[in-house]
Amino acid sequence: MSGPSRGISCFSFVSGLGVGAAAVAVGCWLYRRRKTDNAATPLGDISSSSRLSREDLPPEMTPLSHSVGFVKEISGSDGAVALSLRDRVEGMFLTMAVGDALGIPFETMTQEQVARILGDSNYPAYFPPSLNKLVPPDHPKGCWTDDTQLSMAMGRGIIHSVRNLGQIRVVMHSIVNEHVTEWFKSTAGWGGTKDSVQAIAEGNVTWKQSGRPSAVGNGILMKLAPLALYYHFVPDATLSRQHKIEDVMTLSRVTHPGPVPLYTACFHYVFLDDIFSQSPASLLKQQKRAELLRGLIPEAEYFEREMLPPNVLERNLSSRIKALLQCESSYHPWPTTEEILSISGGATFQAIDSLTAVCGLFLQEPFGFDTVVRATKMGGDTDSNAAIIGTIVGYILGPQCIPRHLLDGLASHSIVAQHATDFANLLSGML
Repeated sequence: MSGPSRGISCFSFVSGLGVGAAAVAVGCWLYRRRKTDNAATPLGDISSSSRLSREDLPPEMTPLSHSVGFVKEISGSDGAVALSLRDRVEGMFLTMAVGDALGIPFETMTQEQVARILGDSNYPAYFPPSLNKLVPPDHPKGCWTDDTQLSMAMGRGIIHSVRNLGQIRVVMHSIVNEHVTEWFKSTAGWGGTKDSVQAIAEGNVTWKQSGRPSAVGNGILMKLAPLALYYHFVPDATLSRQHKIEDVMTLSRVTHPGPVPLYTACFHYVFLDDIFSQSPASLLKQQKRAELLRGLIPEAEYFEREMLPPNVLERNLSSRIKALLQCESSYHPWPTTEEILSISGGATFQAIDSLTAVCGLFLQEPFGFDTVVRATKMGGDTDSNAAIIGTIVGYILGPQCIPRHLLDGLASHSIVAQHATDFANLLSGML
C-alpha cells in the first residue's frame, strides 16, 4: 500500500517544487540527454468539474488524427522470450495483481515475522489477508489491494484520453476522474492518496490544488507502469520526452507533491522506460540488469541535485544504487535480501525505501516469478513492493511465469485480465 496502513482496499472483493522550477529542471536534464526539442509547456488548465469532451481541450493538445508516425514499432524477436505485446501487457498486470495479493497478509511485518508464519512451507500460496491486523476477517485469500486498483484506474484514464478524447498526450483530468470513481468504491489502504482524491470528489479543490506535501509514500510508484509503458510507445518526435517527464510530475502533484515523491517518480519512470527499451531476453542476464541500473546513476544524481532540498539529500537513491551494486561476494555478484533490507531502510512504504528495495530485487538471481515471491518474504511494504517488481517481471516474462494455481486463485481474475486486454488493444491499435 502507499502509506501507513489504515485498512485494505481489496477492491476485488468489494466488486516544494513549483511548476516553473520543475519545468526548468526537466528541461536541463533533457538537454543533457539531448532528448528535448521545444521549451516546456505545462498541461492545459483543465477543469475538474466534469468529463471533458473534445471541444473542451486546450489548443496545444495534439489530436491523434493529426499525428504522423504515432507509435514505435516493436522490433525483432526476443529469442527465448518471444512474446507478443499483448502477452507482455497481460503479464505486467497479472503479475502485479498476484504479487499484490501474495504480499498483503505480510504487510508491515519484518522478515523474521514472515518467516515464522511461513515455517517450512514451500510457498507460494495465498495466505489469509487477515494475518494483516488491518484487514477485515472476511476478505478472501487472493484478494488484491489499492496497488492493483489504482494501476487499473491509471490504465483506464489513459484509454479514455486516447479513445474518447483523441489525444496523444494523456489528459490528467481523465486519470483523476478514474481515481474519483475508485474513491466511491473503496479507499481503505490508500494512504496519502485518499485525502487528496476525497477533496477532489467532494468539490473542495481541483486536482491542481489537491496534493498533500506531507505524503511521502510509494503511491505514485505503485501505479506508474501503465503510463510509462504507454509513453514508451509514443515516439519522442511525436511527444517529447520532456513533456512525458512533466506529465509524471503533474501526476505526482495530484496526491504526492513533495520533493522526494516527485524525484522518485521521475527516476522510476526513466527506470521503466529503459527496461521497456531493452530486449527482454537480454534482461534475463544479471550482468545486463546491473549494467542498466549502473547507467541510470547519473540520472538519479541529476534529479537529486535539481529536485531535493539539502535536508533530504542524504537519503538519495543514487548512493543506495551504488551500495546495491557493490554487494558482491565470492558466491554471487548481487545483493542478498538482508543487504537489500539494510540499504533500503527496511523496504518500507516510503517512496525512497520502496524504490531501493525494487532496484535490489531487480539485481538478484534467480530472476523470475521467484523475484516477486522474495519481495513478499522480505517484510516491509510487501504488497506494494511485490506489485511494483511484478510489473517488471511480468512484462519481461509474460503471464506464463505465474504458477497456474495462483492465477486460478486470484480474486476477480477476470477484471484484471479484461483490463490487460483493453490496455493491450489500445497499444496494439496504435502499431
